[in-house]
Amino acid sequence: MDDIDLGGQDYRAIIDAAPVPIAISRISDGKILFVNKHVEKFLAMPASEIVGRSTIEFYQQPEKGETVLGIIQRDGRLEDMRIGIRTGDGDWVWATVNGTPTDFAGFECMLVVLMRNGPYVGQGHLLSGSEQRFKDFASVSSDWFWEMDADLRFTYFSKPSSEDFVIALEKSLGKTDIELREAYEITSQDRDDWDAHMADLKAHKEFRDFIYRLKTEYGEVRYVRTSGMPVFGPDGAFLGYRGSASDATADFEARRQLLRAKEEAEVANRTKSDFLANMSHELRTPLNAIIGFSEAIEREIAGPVGKVVYKGYAHDIHESGQLLLGIINDILDLAKIESGNYQLIEDRIEASELIQSCERLIRPRAEKAAVRLTLEQCGDLPCIFVDELKIKQIIINLLSNAVKFTPKGGDVSLHAGLGRENEFVIEVRDNGKGMSEEDLQQVLSPFVQATGDHNYTQEGTGLGLPIANSLCELHGGSLTLSSELGKGTTASVKLPRERVIFEGEAPGSALSAL
Repeated sequence: MDDIDLGGQDYRAIIDAAPVPIAISRISDGKILFVNKHVEKFLAMPASEIVGRSTIEFYQQPEKGETVLGIIQRDGRLEDMRIGIRTGDGDWVWATVNGTPTDFAGFECMLVVLMRNGPYVGQGHLLSGSEQRFKDFASVSSDWFWEMDADLRFTYFSKPSSEDFVIALEKSLGKTDIELREAYEITSQDRDDWDAHMADLKAHKEFRDFIYRLKTEYGEVRYVRTSGMPVFGPDGAFLGYRGSASDATADFEARRQLLRAKEEAEVANRTKSDFLANMSHELRTPLNAIIGFSEAIEREIAGPVGKVVYKGYAHDIHESGQLLLGIINDILDLAKIESGNYQLIEDRIEASELIQSCERLIRPRAEKAAVRLTLEQCGDLPCIFVDELKIKQIIINLLSNAVKFTPKGGDVSLHAGLGRENEFVIEVRDNGKGMSEEDLQQVLSPFVQATGDHNYTQEGTGLGLPIANSLCELHGGSLTLSSELGKGTTASVKLPRERVIFEGEAPGSALSAL
């Protein structure tokens, strides 16, 4: 643009008639000397509030460390410069600026033409509507929004919904996070998080859900969750941060109370488990005496009993004592497992002999219940490295359940073999009452029984399956159940490949993988 002589009498009318915003400012200090009516519309301010002020009050610097006035003084003109301009309502709009030197009222001045980016009318209305929508959202949001400048100083906060934060945020304006660390109640526990957060800010990285503590004007400590993203100019220069924050105090306190309740429950559970585990001697000693003496009376070891009816009483006492001992043993086993004091005594065991032994132990019970018990052992089985008594306890438990819940004339089968990945598999199948999907989801929980018939009850504590499941897990294995009402149940135990000993392998050589 060539230099323009504005010495004529009609220059004001000419500039006012131009279809674009035009302003004249003094080069020496940027003071605005004249604007046309389109500048008034552009800035949403009357000319009386514009003339006499410096352009520095309206222009956002396009490059870090250099103002628009500085560029004019250095280059003598402006050519298609894209800058931000603050309007009378405090909003920023983007504009393309061209300027050429001229003389005006005896001063060296710059005649500047302003153009909004994109179509003048349409873009302006669209941008104005977007800014108003943002203001509406910010005014009703439970969160608040903030901005930082290139020096990481807070330059803007929208009003938070909680009055607890208003004064604290007002005091934060113009300050950096480093300067506010004392107000944020930093402790040694979260200092590392703060150091990492400050490193992200200095590296101009996006961050999400950073939580810090803020002390309010009333001395109350509140928790704030904040997220932010860096903002860069068209030339890639870092301009600052924009982000949002919210009051996370309620969430933080709820989480802390939940953790405290969880810890208290764990302590109470450990206390209960430790108590039951330590009661083993006190419970079993008198019970063993009851069982032993009732058996002696029933068998008339010391001589004949005076009346036959007493012999029947002794038999009932013995049976009840055995039942009670089984219940106590189950409770103590579960208590030991839950307390973490349960230790496996592992050794190399012949799997075939173990399976056959369990089948022999349960067969009399199956015959008494008129249930057919079938052993389906698949060929020669390898040795396994396990706690023999605990694996027997698992199998007998599953077989006892199968016999208990299978009606007369039903079938129970015991199968053992290797799975696809050479894991050791034990399956107990029955065609008894079965279980519903709801029952399957809870029978592995302690003290729960599921019979598939809610009008049918069986004696017991409901601890058999939970104990079997826990013993499987102690071996690194698993217990799974599949069932259907009226068609029966299949219980499957899987011991990992590391528990299987093939010829030439040392016992337990692969257990480090468990």
